[in-house]
Amino acid sequence: MKRALLVYDGGCGFCVRWARRWMRWDRARRLEIVAFQAPGVLERAGIGLSAAREAVWLVEEGRCYRGAAAVFRTLDLALGVPVFYAVYRLPGLGRVADGVYGWVAAHRHRFGGAGCGSHGLP
Repeated sequence: MKRALLVYDGGCGFCVRWARRWMRWDRARRLEIVAFQAPGVLERAGIGLSAAREAVWLVEEGRCYRGAAAVFRTLDLALGVPVFYAVYRLPGLGRVADGVYGWVAAHRHRFGGAGCGSHGLP
């Protein structure tokens, strides 16, 4: 099985903390988690720089998930329990999750923590 590619902001401490958490949870190694600043990752993912700066992206078997959808699908893969994305798709819940994600993404640098200078995860 080819691993899904999660692309996040390696210069954002909040994002780095979540990426590390997902790596710990992903015991079956279903995810490849890479900062968008890493050489070649945007081309591999088929994502533009401005899109990568705005949201986290998950590319899985040719499907792209952005923002809250990517977070919920990442939880499915990391934890090995395919329920989170199904919950996201319930009427109205995805819209609420997208709104919350948008607010968090717009303010993520206020949540503290150091970014990852090497654009990888130690």
